[in-house]
Amino acid sequence: IHLAIAIIFAGLTDLLDEFIARKMKLETKLGAWLDSFADNLIGIIILSALILIDEFVKENLIIIIVISLLFVINLVFGFIKYHKMVNYHLYSGKASCAILYLFCAHALIFGPNYVLFYTAIIITLISLCEAILTTLKYNKINPNRKTMFER
Repeated sequence: IHLAIAIIFAGLTDLLDEFIARKMKLETKLGAWLDSFADNLIGIIILSALILIDEFVKENLIIIIVISLLFVINLVFGFIKYHKMVNYHLYSGKASCAILYLFCAHALIFGPNYVLFYTAIIITLISLCEAILTTLKYNKINPNRKTMFER
């Protein structure tokens, strides 16, 4: 239950920090980098938390591997194109993180909820595809891009 509380806290702070920085006009490159670093760290923690739900992981291993591979492909494409790790602050990414936090916290406290899981997977797939397409579409990196449809 402590890990579930930590995941909920991490999710809330992740969603609030960017909102507060924008509203107070305190956005910085360092802040964007720290937010991306924290997102990746939390992603690793979430994957680690899933390991605690052994049977669930076995049942959904292929899905988890595919999502993990898409995440790596996204990072590799960004590194190849821009020569640095790229994490966009896409709306779809925020939605993906929020539902993943909710799923993991619920799973650790009550057990896995498959509706939450598949919803998280679908939103995460959309977000990762959007991030990959954003990298392919734009020649200049903008980690604060909110959607691939921005100019």
